[in-house]
Amino acid sequence: MGHVTTVMFSPEDLRMLRDGPAARRRFIDMQLSQIRPSYLKALRRYLNVLDSRNALLKAQKKAPMSDFMTQLETWDEQLASAAIYVVEPRRWFLQELAENAAAQYAGIAEEPDEIFQMRYIGPLAATDKPYRQMLAGLQKTREEDMQRLYTAYGPHRDDMEMTLCGKPLTAYGSQGQLRTAVLALKLGELKLILNEMGDEPALLLDDVFSELDVKRRAALLRGAEGVQTFLTCTDRQDAADAKADQFICVSQDEKGCAVLS
Repeated sequence: MGHVTTVMFSPEDLRMLRDGPAARRRFIDMQLSQIRPSYLKALRRYLNVLDSRNALLKAQKKAPMSDFMTQLETWDEQLASAAIYVVEPRRWFLQELAENAAAQYAGIAEEPDEIFQMRYIGPLAATDKPYRQMLAGLQKTREEDMQRLYTAYGPHRDDMEMTLCGKPLTAYGSQGQLRTAVLALKLGELKLILNEMGDEPALLLDDVFSELDVKRRAALLRGAEGVQTFLTCTDRQDAADAKADQFICVSQDEKGCAVLS
């Protein structure tokens, strides 16, 4: 990451809204790491400390309680410190992405009554004192963590919520509205990367036209205008406007090997 900046849109993205928080955190982490490479280092640091704290919780009976509590307090402080450098970039990224995606949604849907919004959800999402809040949260849930043998509090449980007219999109949105939201998210991401990095990212479209109607295909093509785009499809008509020399056909021979033509 960081060498060739890309925005990828695949059928898996259309399922992201209905999947669990882990899928949405993965989306945040992947895109944010491209814009701010230092974030990836901070995230790895946080996850390493989290793993160490969880390992200590699982081994708590192997040491005297006083030693265990001393070590736990040390890991609490380190985890709270590491959390700062995860939460603050996430908050910035989702705020910027929310503004871009809302504008894209309005342009695609062309429905003034459909107000699309995004917000960052997490124990530290709204605080201006993440270290203090994180430390207090870990202390509050300490006994529960000792029983569960893992850390339940922190940005590793973060999520992003998308709403339409104030209602959760995953619960109340139609299939068309869900597709519009993901498309707006990707086009908003494209614009954000361009604004922040100054270089146009490569747009990777992996068999998504089959999932979009004519209106949303047109919106995607408008958003991708002037951007280097790589498109995979199973139907040539999905890219009817492309020239013949822009196609690479992939097939299989009798041995099952890929053949390019």
